[in-house]
Amino acid sequence: MPQFASRPLRQVIERTLTLLPDNAWPAWAVSTHDDDGRTSRWCDGIPAAIRCVLLLLLTLRGTPILYYGDEIGMTVPPLNLLRGARRDEESRTPRDASRTPMQWNATPGAGFTESPRPRLPLGDSRAANVETQSVNRGSILWLVHDLIALRRSSRDLTVGALRFVPSARRQRPS
Repeated sequence: MPQFASRPLRQVIERTLTLLPDNAWPAWAVSTHDDDGRTSRWCDGIPAAIRCVLLLLLTLRGTPILYYGDEIGMTVPPLNLLRGARRDEESRTPRDASRTPMQWNATPGAGFTESPRPRLPLGDSRAANVETQSVNRGSILWLVHDLIALRRSSRDLTVGALRFVPSARRQRPS
């Protein structure tokens, strides 16, 4: 089940904005070079959930930060591949999962390398890569492209006020 849920995210956003001075300019990120989650942690690699997270990130007032791979919904490689390839020996919390090669295409080295065995393992480069998504208008990459363009053209998305509205509650099946 994805960790991306509206109520906890709303609480994080409200708490952050409450702690900041009125004239502060927030910076928002969903992944960094130090976390091991990427969209795997937030969204379990589910494309619809990834799209929701990116929609939220790119429509909040402030500066959105995209870490490489966020724009294509890149996920971390399976844990069994990462365990055997640990490179971040200095850190108490291994950061290798967040530092895997960028997936440029669907070739065995994902366009990052010609080596059959990169320094760190790859995620699923067939499911998420720049080359394939750049020609698919319905891809996550194009969603990010369009949201950035919308953000640039809308003053409300860059400096506008934020107001939460109630949402319809879904009934859980019995």
